[in-house]
Amino acid sequence: MSITLSEIEEILLMESGEYLLQDISNLTLTPAKVWILVKRVLKQYNTKRPFVYRHNITISGKKYTYHDDVGYGPPDWISSVVPVTSYNVMGIYEALSGRTVGEMSTLEIPRGFAWHYENPYLWVGEEGIMDVKEVHDHQYELTSDSTGVVTDVTISTINQRDDYLFFDLLLARFLIMLGRSRRAFTLQELPIEMDASDLVSEGQELWRDTLEKLEENDKWWLALGEGTGV
Repeated sequence: MSITLSEIEEILLMESGEYLLQDISNLTLTPAKVWILVKRVLKQYNTKRPFVYRHNITISGKKYTYHDDVGYGPPDWISSVVPVTSYNVMGIYEALSGRTVGEMSTLEIPRGFAWHYENPYLWVGEEGIMDVKEVHDHQYELTSDSTGVVTDVTISTINQRDDYLFFDLLLARFLIMLGRSRRAFTLQELPIEMDASDLVSEGQELWRDTLEKLEENDKWWLALGEGTGV
């Protein structure tokens, strides 16, 4: 599950109808300039469709510290923390004391409880293994040349199947940029000025329509979570 900046450039050329140019550099665009556009769209996309990572962590001492070099690093926020086991004997006793004979243990059923996250620390009410649903901005890794100029980017949490709305947003901004650049640099002897306004209008309409779809598919339910984040 990933996409590179080079692949994104090819998608933009195909989807915009500029594939005859063969390479995006023929639009006087460099990977660094394209990345500025992609990063802006990614920031917008993060507000509606962030990356969700769910996994188990083991907590002792009732506090867990996230580290930048482990997994996806500290999350921007946490949607839910649910204990699935407990190392606390009294916690086990309290959990079982309210159950009837033959009824499934509450420790075998995810249950809510109080927790608090303040980057990079997660505090919980008991020790044990926790099922955590983390919310991150989409992750990327830059490749730069010897002067520090971006030459490629790998976005590890974006793919064409699940994040098609991201690519629609990106195409919309690309069409607007393309139309405005042609409008600014009109060559009278060539017909490229004829579609400048059309490109801007098409891009603006696609941007609005995609934002509406994102609103309809907003991951608002992440804010509900499970348990009590305090």
